[in-house]
Amino acid sequence: MSWELIENTTPVARKEYRCEWCGEPILKKEKHYKETGKFEGEFTSYRMHMECKDAVSKQAYRNNMHCWVWDPMVNPRGECDEESLWEY
Repeated sequence: MSWELIENTTPVARKEYRCEWCGEPILKKEKHYKETGKFEGEFTSYRMHMECKDAVSKQAYRNNMHCWVWDPMVNPRGECDEESLWEY
């Protein structure tokens, strides 16, 4: 599996989106994290609440994980535990 980061931004939502981490809505006018890239050669993007992105980043840093994935849309908003992330 290959992921090539193209851009990450913190836009204000123009419509409602779904957080890739917790599955809860990102409301219109809410600032959030957006990452755009290429996965297996296909352009894709995902969005997260700011606190969900912070939780993922802090957990990955604590575990010294440079390559990580997660089960999408099933995690507690803004929280992360060791079982939520794993290296591949």
